[in-house]
Order: sequence, then C-alpha cells, then structure tokens
Amino acid sequence: MIRTALTIAYTLVLMVVLAVAWLLYTVFRREEEAEERPILPEVKGKKWDAYKHHHGHEEAEAAVEPEPAVAQPEAPAARDDLKRIEGIGPVMERVLNEAGITTFAQLAQRTPEELQAILDAAGVRRITSPETWAEQAKLAAEGRWEELEALQSTLKGGRRVA
Repeated sequence: MIRTALTIAYTLVLMVVLAVAWLLYTVFRREEEAEERPILPEVKGKKWDAYKHHHGHEEAEAAVEPEPAVAQPEAPAARDDLKRIEGIGPVMERVLNEAGITTFAQLAQRTPEELQAILDAAGVRRITSPETWAEQAKLAAEGRWEELEALQSTLKGGRRVA
C-alpha cells in the first residue's frame, strides 16, 4: 500500500515537472522566435526577401502602406573659423556656434546689439566688444583678407583704438 502511494506520488511529481518544463520551453521558444523575426519591414536585401517568402510575410507586407518620403535636410554649411575675427576667441566662438552662428556671412548679418545679447544670455564675461565683429565678418565672407588685416590692425579686443 505504501509502495502504491509512493508510485502515485512520484508519477504526479513527474507529471508536474514535465508540465512546467513544457510551459517554460513554450514560453522561451516564442521569445526566441520573436527575437529572430525582423520587426521592421524596412529591412532590405536578399535576406529579407528570402525570409518573407519562406515565412509568408509577403501578404502582410502588401497591407502595410509605405510611409511618405521625408525630405532630407540640406548638408550643413562648412563652419568658418570665427576666431579669425579680432575679439573672438575659443569661448566666444563656441557661444556663437551654439547660437547658430557658424559662418562669417551669418555673423555679418547680426547687429552689435544682437551679438551682445547672445553673449549676455550665455553669461560670458565682457572682455571684448562685438561692435566691429559684423564689419570684420563681412570682409572675411567676401574674401577681402588684406582689408580685414588693415582693419584689425586698428582694433584691440574688437574695439577701435586708433
């Protein structure tokens, strides 16, 4: 009688263990299959074509409407070395770049008041003055380097001294 009870208990335990093992196998197998399956239909090339043909995803892909093409932004203009302007050092150049001013032409379009407001907003200590930066930047943007050098010889920290 005890032997029969033990046999039944072992059989029940074995059945429970097998049921749990089967459940775990099923759950983990589904996760592995999900990881193997490409999620995005944008996957290109022969591998995706072979995969969707083999797994019957061609019908599902046909039901998905393609997204409209997004216009690519223009390539950013090359940055000019704003430190070539008298009164602009590495810190001032970084502040101007962060404000979106990266070229001589952009700098030439700003007024001294706008430039001072940018420096004040950035909390830059006033060592130099932006009063001639636009004038210098205009010469640099036009490639008039000799005139720029002549102007800069009369400046100190961006201010006219002579």
